[in-house]
Amino acid sequence: MSNFTPYQTTQFASFAPAALAAERLYAIDPAVCALGCRRAEEPAALRRELAEGMAAQIAGLNRRGFAVRLHLREVERFSSAEAYERLTYENVLQLEELAALLPPAAEDAAAVQFDTLLYGMELALLAGRSYAGARRDLLRKARAIAAVAHIPAIERKRAFLDRLLRTDYVETAGVGRLEEIRRELRDLIKYLPPRERAVYTVDLTDEVVFSQWRGAELESDDLADYRERVNYYIRQHRNEEVIRKLHANAGAR
Repeated sequence: MSNFTPYQTTQFASFAPAALAAERLYAIDPAVCALGCRRAEEPAALRRELAEGMAAQIAGLNRRGFAVRLHLREVERFSSAEAYERLTYENVLQLEELAALLPPAAEDAAAVQFDTLLYGMELALLAGRSYAGARRDLLRKARAIAAVAHIPAIERKRAFLDRLLRTDYVETAGVGRLEEIRRELRDLIKYLPPRERAVYTVDLTDEVVFSQWRGAELESDDLADYRERVNYYIRQHRNEEVIRKLHANAGAR
């Protein structure tokens, strides 16, 4: 039995055959194999979860809304998690448009911002980009949470916070571990004391560069002539039904 036999499924079809072939040539330690397969499985599991969550949100859009009807074909398509299996660049652009139709999150804004921070780190890790600044921000938030005392929710996560702050837990984190950090800490962000914000009062005065006076486009004589012409027309057609009703202030039927 191969170390990779449990991974001979459609989920890992992209790398399992190559791994089996490599194992025939090189001696692969089972522990290393298990660790590598677990790391490969983490992004796939997270991807499924995100796809299912996005599909559920899009499926919940009101099809009768005007903006939604403009994208009805895309809404129907991306309401299924299977539609996210092989996304093209065009699909990504379509999803960006659909994301703008989703209602704002009803959760605490600080928790949503923390989600954004961790999702950005996960994306950077998968893309091979540096996220040192985001990592420092995460550790700063974790230290601030750990400094808050006498909150039962924080005390229950005290061991996790200690491991995060006193080991290389964040520095060596993969996608799965970053997702664990997001889930463990997102509900604790609301306990952080608000940052002190400097208040600036700005008094602006508009400078008059130039001024110019312009007369009316219609002179009073022109208005008088127009009024006279209207009155003349009414006098000449006073016996017509419409003019008679207007003159008598009666409603038209």
